[in-house]
Amino acid sequence: MLLRSTFILMIVATSLLVAQQKKGQISGQIIDAASEEPLIGVNVVLVEKPSIGASTDAKGNFFLSNIDVGEYSLRASIIGYEPVVVTNVVVSTGRSTKVKIKLQQTTLQMEGVSVQADYFRKAGALSTISTTSLDAAEIRRSPGSAQDMQRIVQNLPGVSNSTDQRNDLIVRGGAPNENLTVMDYIEIPSTNHYPNQFNSGGPINMVNVDLIEDIQFSTGGFPVQYGDKMSSVMNVTLREGDRRRQFASNTGLNFAGFSTVMEGTLNEGKGSWIISLRQSFLETLDKIIGISTLGLTAIPKYWDAQVKVMYDLSSTQKLLLSGIYGNDKIFMSGTLKETNFQKAGISDSVGVSNIDFKSQQYAYGLSLKSLWGTKGFSVLTLSALGNTYDAVNRSEYTFRQYDAGGRLVQSNIIDTRQAFQNNSIEAILGLKYEMVYQLHPRHELSLGAQYQTVRNFDTSVRFDADTARYDLNNDGIFELGPITFPGGLIENHLDYAMIIFNILNKEISVRARVWRTSLFRQLHTSQPRTVNIIKHNRSRSMRITEISVITVS
Repeated sequence: MLLRSTFILMIVATSLLVAQQKKGQISGQIIDAASEEPLIGVNVVLVEKPSIGASTDAKGNFFLSNIDVGEYSLRASIIGYEPVVVTNVVVSTGRSTKVKIKLQQTTLQMEGVSVQADYFRKAGALSTISTTSLDAAEIRRSPGSAQDMQRIVQNLPGVSNSTDQRNDLIVRGGAPNENLTVMDYIEIPSTNHYPNQFNSGGPINMVNVDLIEDIQFSTGGFPVQYGDKMSSVMNVTLREGDRRRQFASNTGLNFAGFSTVMEGTLNEGKGSWIISLRQSFLETLDKIIGISTLGLTAIPKYWDAQVKVMYDLSSTQKLLLSGIYGNDKIFMSGTLKETNFQKAGISDSVGVSNIDFKSQQYAYGLSLKSLWGTKGFSVLTLSALGNTYDAVNRSEYTFRQYDAGGRLVQSNIIDTRQAFQNNSIEAILGLKYEMVYQLHPRHELSLGAQYQTVRNFDTSVRFDADTARYDLNNDGIFELGPITFPGGLIENHLDYAMIIFNILNKEISVRARVWRTSLFRQLHTSQPRTVNIIKHNRSRSMRITEISVITVS
């Protein structure tokens, strides 16, 4: 026994010694917050270990190696810019932690300069008053967030949620569909598994936090290019892959799912790639230990994929490919209660609903980013997004028989019918151009144009007829009924094209929008045991021109 205990202690001591000897790396890029031009010669130092530091190269990149595993803060400083301290930089064993820092220019006085670094980063914020910046480390460590970027912002001022089961964002009383999500210049309607139509919320987020570089969440006062949304804007930037390694990977299991992240370099450091694949945690657990052990009647089965490829065409032009895909399905089967003492010796019939839900969604874009020296930059983005919904609700009418002890001894399905079905397909193409140019140290000009068109926008909803009776005073006599709810079919087809122009500087904002839409609806209703069919067809086209001017004080 003593020998065994000694052996275990030796193993623990050896493991601790090996863990203490593990080292990690920190790499990143530092750019100008206004022009996004790489900054050369910026000093980067670990606050906790001032002896470890480096300077950025001609591309604004820096690299710190041989760092003990732990959590650190980075301080970046250079003459002419406000120093920035980046916190929550986690160094892991054998991995290179990626950091991207934006520095804001400052005015120097010859008599003397007093500079104080802000603890929280604000450079490049959508609105300096109402914007909160988050990084991946803050999201991973946030209590109760389950590595969901939307759940962490639910705790911010002015933001609330609908239920604990969903990550809907209700910002200052606005509806969940009034929030805008932008990921790498792509406007995405929803980044969640099992989404509702025309709703930005859901129970599980598709974005893997291991790919997040930073998040800017603004609850108001955001620029005119985000004017279509009334409540909030969430701007998500995905990090680049590792340009120093041919291949690196990280695999893990948590409540968000079983995931793996792979990354590497392209063409000797001229580019990088990163891919994330993730599967449902409960589905993975079900494959290991089985559904009966979990004690669940419905297993959410989903998987998602993300990709980002960055390539430097030249020193001033970069090509960016970014995309996300999600696939969801769940089958919720109604169950008959096996024991009911109130049903002792009684036979009855009951309706049980089974819900079969499937959905897919995708969004990808190709962006060309051009730097204009120290004055500004432009981004041209071609994007495509879409989703499909397939929801079916089937009702099974079942005969039940209970014994004298209230135990279910027999059940037979009498009838099966499809009560509800929703099939929807949505697909949109978009082209967007954004330009930022610094006219003067105190004046900035922003121009933009956006074109969107629908490739497919079809909805087909079928619902079966039903009847109901009501016993108002619970005396066994139905005073009201039967009431007939007619069944029917609703089909919608939407076709629109939209053009938006944006002009923004420090004093005035101008936004012009031109869009055209046509709507076709067909409704068939039929009552049970009758041949009454009602048809209603309507076709409508509309063209609207809108110009708004906003003066900024």
